[in-house]
Amino acid sequence: MKHKKLSFPNTIIQRSIFWINRHRWFCVACILFLIFMFLRFFDLETRAVFGFDQITNSWVMKNMILDGKRPLLGMVAKGNSGFYIGPAYYYLLSVFYWFFDLDPIAGMVFAGVVSCVTFWVLYMVANRIFGDHIAVISLFIYTCSCAVIESNRIPWPVVFIPLTSLLTFFCLYRVLQGKTRYLILLATVIGFAFHTHFTAVYYVVIVLLCAPFIFAKKNGLKHSVIATPFFLFWLIPNIISEFQTHFGYGNNMAGYLQTYFHGFHLVRVSQLINDAVIEFEAVLFFKQLRFLHIIIPIIFILLVSLYEKGKRSAVLLLFFLWIIIPWFVMATYRGEISDYYFIITQPIAVITLAYLSYWIIRLPCYIPGIALCIFGLYWASANIQRYLTTSFSKMSEYRETAKKAVRENRKIEFSEWVPEPYLYELYLHRKRQGKFPD
Repeated sequence: MKHKKLSFPNTIIQRSIFWINRHRWFCVACILFLIFMFLRFFDLETRAVFGFDQITNSWVMKNMILDGKRPLLGMVAKGNSGFYIGPAYYYLLSVFYWFFDLDPIAGMVFAGVVSCVTFWVLYMVANRIFGDHIAVISLFIYTCSCAVIESNRIPWPVVFIPLTSLLTFFCLYRVLQGKTRYLILLATVIGFAFHTHFTAVYYVVIVLLCAPFIFAKKNGLKHSVIATPFFLFWLIPNIISEFQTHFGYGNNMAGYLQTYFHGFHLVRVSQLINDAVIEFEAVLFFKQLRFLHIIIPIIFILLVSLYEKGKRSAVLLLFFLWIIIPWFVMATYRGEISDYYFIITQPIAVITLAYLSYWIIRLPCYIPGIALCIFGLYWASANIQRYLTTSFSKMSEYRETAKKAVRENRKIEFSEWVPEPYLYELYLHRKRQGKFPD
């Protein structure tokens, strides 16, 4: 009896082809991730951001790692406001500064790692809500957008906002669909968000507006009570600091709000309408297309209303809130407003553009879809080229100045917000350890 000859390599190849075909969109996501990592980690030294916030944070890292200081407060929430966000960012960042022996390039690496996590969370959220196609298109936009690349590479707590925005959006989406156990994760994310930026208050307002819908769900009230300690846990450092200062920081915040809160006025709302959708404008990139930043949300609302029957109520409610709450909250503020105060909408803008792109691609007539694909490649190349041709930082000059001072035994006096004194202390510390010159 003849036995059939087995071909093990062919079996492996066939299984591999079957797996790739079955998970083809995930494979595309992995390819995009390689491009994403290159654009986030490429040329870290000559594109390093080492300004006001990064210098201040580096001194904090030095105090934590070398002097053993453990801060209960994070960065100042707003200028000279006198109140602070939580310290979680410092403790996460300190791991990277320890690994890189206090070199400030650690901040750039940390920002890149956070953006990589955001990449996969974006894929998960877009995939769970709208499916593989829109998830992959979202990753393509998120990977190649010059505005997104630049925001991803700045080492400061704001780099966490797109991540917390996505997780908060998804958790609320699941809760509104009846999965109230997601309230625990939601509370954890929002609590952590108060360690990243004061605009985390947007999430609190959004949740409060969603509260009637949440409590209407089975176990909504029960899981809300269970979730509350997970939110309060993140406030413990700030609460301890309040007791230590006899509520000094709380008084500072109250005074700041009293000074800069001017109430809700429709005139101010109309003035900030472009800011409300500024992330759409930033992702669109081309000046000729920026007029679409108001039209695109309207089209998205119409399409979801007509075709997303099983999820439209939750998606539309959250989409409205993600646009309106930052807009209306900032309309009550009389102080200076920066673009990144609206960065909460960045991932939502990306998913929205991906959703509309997919609708064009799937039209019965192939011409609009082909034209959009060609335009998408041109858009991506223009964005990447813009980023790659931006001016380099002066980090190498700062380093050389500090190294020269150490070699010449010439002291660089401390000066706030100036990079050379920190680098001087870094290289002086290494010299004492016998690690200088590098």
